[in-house]
Amino acid sequence: MAASHHDFADSESAAFLAEEGGVKHEERPPRTRKDTWTGVWHYVPYASLAVNVLLSLVILFASSKATTAGPVTAILPSQAMFGDIPTKKVVFEPDASFDVDPFGPDEIDSPWYTLAPPGKGHIAIADPAAWGLAGGFPLSGDDVSTTTTTTTMSTTSPSPAEEYTVALYHQLHCLAALKSKMVRLQAWYANASDNEYLRFALGEDQVADHHMDHCFDYLRQTLLCHGDTTLEGARRVRTATGHETTVRGVDGWGVVHACRDRERIYAFADAHRSRNDTGID
Repeated sequence: MAASHHDFADSESAAFLAEEGGVKHEERPPRTRKDTWTGVWHYVPYASLAVNVLLSLVILFASSKATTAGPVTAILPSQAMFGDIPTKKVVFEPDASFDVDPFGPDEIDSPWYTLAPPGKGHIAIADPAAWGLAGGFPLSGDDVSTTTTTTTMSTTSPSPAEEYTVALYHQLHCLAALKSKMVRLQAWYANASDNEYLRFALGEDQVADHHMDHCFDYLRQTLLCHGDTTLEGARRVRTATGHETTVRGVDGWGVVHACRDRERIYAFADAHRSRNDTGID
């Protein structure tokens, strides 16, 4: 794609990274003193047992909340604007529909195209300072999408409105750019007949080398940031006789992951978009 189309690579995106804070533990109510200490030592073993049971229940309840309710607090103030995004169980499976060039001639019909919401994940923030943000692109009223359903623009904001980018869509764009380059290189080495298209597609004006370097490094840090600790089992392969067997190695398919609800993030970015352009490029 032309350099002007690579909005994500041309400037640093605002990283609304999904860092999760701890869950607040419930406090035990203060214990009241008895008016008399008569026979207190007789009850000490029972009181100790009761306290231990109570503490165990509190810890168990807090642990249960931590695994089912999601984050209560956010390390980055800007995370709060997204609300409490639920976590869903998602089984990873191969999807051949994504084995296409995301930036190719048929990109509008590609499933890659629908991964980003209208506006491509660029959103308008009315008062960036209130969210602990700085360094966004300054916006005027004319810059903001006229079809935005939930405007974040305000003429009374202490600081001017700015445009930021939801990091998820920057990350998806980088993955799409790498996939695009790979598909075109595969076609080149397969001696495709449309050499004129390939010379155009592999040119520096489309997916430049510095863009590739940026995307590889950005995605490396993204993976390390989120640190998915899902445990993946060994691969299952089919032998020549048609039987399935387990081999030492991993492909990750069929494994359940705890994933943040991408539909919720998509809806937020769409409702607060600062542009009307579409696609993943």
